[in-house]
Amino acid sequence: MNILFVCTGNTCRSVLAEYLLKKMAAGKNIQTFSAGIAANAGTAVPNAVINILKEEGVTGVRHTPASLEPKMADGADYIFVMESFHKNYVLERFPAAKNKTFLMKEFAARNRKGDETQQITLEVADPMGSSDEVYRRCFKEIKSALQKILEVLPNA
Repeated sequence: MNILFVCTGNTCRSVLAEYLLKKMAAGKNIQTFSAGIAANAGTAVPNAVINILKEEGVTGVRHTPASLEPKMADGADYIFVMESFHKNYVLERFPAAKNKTFLMKEFAARNRKGDETQQITLEVADPMGSSDEVYRRCFKEIKSALQKILEVLPNA
């Protein structure tokens, strides 16, 4: 199963999701990738992202931001995006991805019961340029969503 994470610059949110799910799904038939809708290969991954991943036991992260390409969308079984405008971007450019593109937290909320689903924010805000605390809150949202996604994914 190929899972693609998409955010804006492919330096923060999608990187956290890609590398964390890679660790969480070790031994499972899950491959993770990430891309950005406005990625710049010359932009470095923030130290806060590297440090948070290290704290989670993910070391040796060497990541170059990548722009979302047709072959990435075509090859993904699931495309998890961070914000609604990312989803709109993906669907405008890759209409065939309609049934496999979700806000990450929207997909994670699939098994929730009652009003609780309506009360959660389905977007993961961009922490770029913010304090380490904002990055940590972002990471907690992503980690929680990924734990739920692993419960929901077929054959995971």
